[in-house]
Amino acid sequence: MAASMLSVLKQSHFCQPTCTWLNLVRWKKKPPKFADPKDTSWAQPLLDWKRRQSEFSAEEPSMIHMVRRIKTLVGRPYWEKETMKALRLDTKINEVVVHKNTPEVNTLLKSVKHLIQITRVKFPYGLPETEDDLRNCVLQDDGQLVVTKTVHPVSVVEEDTTPPTWEMNSGTLKKHNQNKLDNFALNAEYFPAKPTYKYNQDGKEYRYFGNQNVGKNKVPF
Repeated sequence: MAASMLSVLKQSHFCQPTCTWLNLVRWKKKPPKFADPKDTSWAQPLLDWKRRQSEFSAEEPSMIHMVRRIKTLVGRPYWEKETMKALRLDTKINEVVVHKNTPEVNTLLKSVKHLIQITRVKFPYGLPETEDDLRNCVLQDDGQLVVTKTVHPVSVVEEDTTPPTWEMNSGTLKKHNQNKLDNFALNAEYFPAKPTYKYNQDGKEYRYFGNQNVGKNKVPF
C-alpha cells in the first residue's frame, strides 16, 4: 500500500521541479525566461558582473585613489558629515580629492561609500620624477595621470666633414685610371713636362712699349 502511494506521488506534478510544472501553465504571451530550465540568458548579467569582479580583483591595487563626492550632505547624520570633513569632501559636489591607499583612509571611505565615487589612479606614462613633471602632470576624469615630460635642448654634435680615408680597392683604381685618361696624363710620370722660358721668345716685345706703334700691323678693311 505504501509503495503504491509513493508511486502516485512521484507521478503527480506537485513533486516535480518548479520549472517543469511552470511549463504546463498556458501563457497568454511568450513564457518568461525562468520558465525554461535550458534558457540561462537571464543569468548572463550576473555572470558578467562576477567576471568583471574577478578581473578587477586581479589588477594590481593603485597607490592613490581619486575620490569624488556625488551626493549632497543635506540631511545626512553628523558622523557622516564629520567623516566627509576629515576626507576634505565637505566642499562643492563633484570636487575631486586624492587620497593614499592606506588601511586608515580605506576605513573612512568605506563608511561613506554611498556618498562618493572612487576611481583608481593609473600611471600610463610612469611616475613623475622631477618637480617639473609634478607641475606638468594632469589627472584626467578616467583616473589616468598624464605626465608631460620637460624637453631640454640637446647639444648639437657637429658633423665630421673630413673626407673619408683613402682605401686601395678596385673602385679606387678604376677612378684613378679614368682620371689619368681624361687628363691625357697616362705617361706623365715617365715624361714630366719641363717648360723653358726665354726673354722675348715670341719676338713681339715692341707691342708693349706704351702707346707707340699701336695699330702698326692693323690691316684696313
